[in-house]
Amino acid sequence: MESQVNRTRDAEATKARILEAARGVFAAKGYNAARVDEIVALARVNKRMVYHYYGSKEGLYLAVLRDSFSRIFSLNREVLAGDGDVLSRARAVIAQYFYFLAENPDVVRLIGWETLQGGQYARRVLPDILSAGLEDLENVLRQGVQEGIFRKDVDIRRLVISVSGLCLNYFSRREMLQFLWPRDILDTEMLQEHLEHVLDLVFYGILSPGVSFEVKHTGVDKTED
Repeated sequence: MESQVNRTRDAEATKARILEAARGVFAAKGYNAARVDEIVALARVNKRMVYHYYGSKEGLYLAVLRDSFSRIFSLNREVLAGDGDVLSRARAVIAQYFYFLAENPDVVRLIGWETLQGGQYARRVLPDILSAGLEDLENVLRQGVQEGIFRKDVDIRRLVISVSGLCLNYFSRREMLQFLWPRDILDTEMLQEHLEHVLDLVFYGILSPGVSFEVKHTGVDKTED
């Protein structure tokens, strides 16, 4: 029994190591230029292990995308299911997403590659993941509407696209736009300032008339692991 448990643990550790190595290579080179030989060298595994666990290079790439997107929405699910009022939970979801992108540049680059490729692979894994995530967000938005906090005409799908764009562009184009500021835009204070800017834009756009939202003093900070 113990040996079976150890084998299972070893297999899971091997799969995770392959996945992490693949994420780095695919993010750096894109799907077409990435080579399985480079991935197995980084993961320190035999090449046959990749095909054993993931079937093919394409299967491995899809697994990387699925894992990356799932991590984003699992964070959101934990926040939305937590305690706190509607505004606090909605604000925390955006903060989580923003800092996830800050801490996972490989995911930012993967999204960029998928955009260039017309979402060829992402659209095969994203719909199911996004559908579950949208349901959680819709529940919070619906609660906010019932409490008179959010406008009744807010389209959750358009809102998700807008929030994603506001957060993602800051990181995907940072090398190109760094010249706009004298400080590194990944500096802790710069990140906090931009997050507050995003929160201002989002919430003053969806709040019901007369409802106030003071971002600057709400203590919106990086969520600790």
